Amino acid sequence: MLRSRLDELDAQLGELQERYAENARQRGLREKEIEAQESQRREPWLQREERHRERAMDRAGQRKEQRRRDLLQRTADVDSGMQEIARTYETTVGRPDCPLYPPDCCFLPACESFIRSVRNQMASTLGEAVRLYEESLFRDQVLKNQQMQLASLMGVQE
Repeated sequence: MLRSRLDELDAQLGELQERYAENARQRGLREKEIEAQESQRREPWLQREERHRERAMDRAGQRKEQRRRDLLQRTADVDSGMQEIARTYETTVGRPDCPLYPPDCCFLPACESFIRSVRNQMASTLGEAVRLYEESLFRDQVLKNQQMQLASLMGVQE
C-alpha cells in the first residue's frame, strides 16, 4: 500500500514537473513575444531618435565647415591687407631717396621704441629716438653679460 501510494505521488510529481516545464516554455515564448512587440513599438522611436541625432550631427558639421570657411576668408583678407602694407612700405620706406627710418632700425621693436619715446616726450626728433633705442640695446646687452658672468661665477663656486 505504501509502495502504491509512493508510485502515485511519483507519477503526480512527474506530471507536475511536465506541466511546470510546459508553463515555463509558454511563459518564455510569451516573454519573447512581448519583447518582440515592445521592440517593434520602440523601433520607430529609436529610428526617429537616430535620424534626429544624424541631422544634428550634420548641422553641427555644416556649422563647423562654415566657420572654417569664414576663418579662411578672414585670413585671406588679413593676408591681402598685409601684402598691401608691405607693398606700401616697399614703395615709401624702402626707397633710398625717402627713408622713414634708418636702414638699421627698420623692424618692429625699433619702431615701437621710437613711437614710445616720442609719445612720452623723451625725444623730439627721430635722431634722438634712435639714440635712445641704441642706448637701451647697449644697456640690455651689458645687463645680459653681467647675468651670464654672475651665473658662471655661481656655477664655479658650487
